Amino acid sequence: MATFKAVIFTGGKHIKQDGTTNIKIRIYHNGSPQYVPTQYYVKPDEMGDDGTIVSSSESSDILNFELGQLIQRFRGICIKLGTSRTAKMSCKELKEEIEKYATPDSEYIDFVAFSRAIISKTVKRKTAEWYESSLNALINFLGTERIDVKDIKNRTLEEFMVYLMGRKIIIKSKTKGSPDQTRLMEPGTINNYLRGIRSLYNKAKKEYNNEDYDIIKIPNNPFSKITIPEYVRKRKNLSIDDILKIRDAKFDRERTNMARDVFMMLFYMMGINMNDFFQSYRNLMGVLFMNAVK
Repeated sequence: MATFKAVIFTGGKHIKQDGTTNIKIRIYHNGSPQYVPTQYYVKPDEMGDDGTIVSSSESSDILNFELGQLIQRFRGICIKLGTSRTAKMSCKELKEEIEKYATPDSEYIDFVAFSRAIISKTVKRKTAEWYESSLNALINFLGTERIDVKDIKNRTLEEFMVYLMGRKIIIKSKTKGSPDQTRLMEPGTINNYLRGIRSLYNKAKKEYNNEDYDIIKIPNNPFSKITIPEYVRKRKNLSIDDILKIRDAKFDRERTNMARDVFMMLFYMMGINMNDFFQSYRNLMGVLFMNAVK
C-alpha cells in the first residue's frame, strides 16, 4: 500500500528569493518515491519532521488541514483504483494516475481542449489543419466549445452526418460580377471530417485509458456502429482529342508555350513526380550548359 507525506526540499535551487520552498506530497510505493508539487510554500523551519507545519507558524492550522485533505484525497484515489491494480504499478505510474484523478474535472474529459492540445503539437501542417477543420465542424454542429468525450456517442455521430449532408457550401465565382453558387457538402468532405474526429477520439482513448491496469475512462467505441460515407476520388481525365489539341496549340506568349511543353513532357513521362521532374530538368540544363562551354 502506498504511503503519503508532506515534505520539503531545502537545497539551494529549491529555495525561492523570499526564503520559502514548495511543499510536496511524497508518494512511497513499491520501494521508490515520487513527489507531487502543491500550491503551498513555507519557510524550511516551519515544516516538522513528521510532515506537519509547526504550531509556531501563523498558518499552521489551515495548512495542516488542507494538506491533510490533499493526502486523504490521494489515499481515496488509491482505494478507488484498488489494491490489485496499484500492486502492479511502479511508483511513477501510480503518481501519474493520482494526478489524473486529482484534478477537479477528472471525471469530465473535455474533447475540445484535448483535441486543440493535439493540434498544437502536430508537426505536419496539413494534418493539423485536417484535425482543426474536423473539430470546428463538430463544434458548429453541437453549438458548444466544451464537449464531454462521453457525449460523443453513436447517435451523436449519426446526427452529425445528417447535419453535414444538409450543409451548403458557398462556391465563390471566378468571374467578376457573377453571383456565387452553393452546393451540398460532398461525401468526400463528410468522410474527411468524420475520419478526423475518429482519429482525435482514438488519441483521447489512448491518453486516458490504461488497459494494462483495467483503467478505462473512455469505454465507448461509437465509430464501430456507423458507416462513414465512402470517399471516391473524382478522376479528371482528358480525352485523346484534348491532348492532341494541347500538343498542337500555338500561343502568342512564350511562357504559355513553355507551359504547354512542360505539360506534354509530364504526360510523356507518365505523370512523373514534379520534384523528380524539376531535378531531371536541372540536371539536363547542367549537361547542356557544360557541353556548350566545351
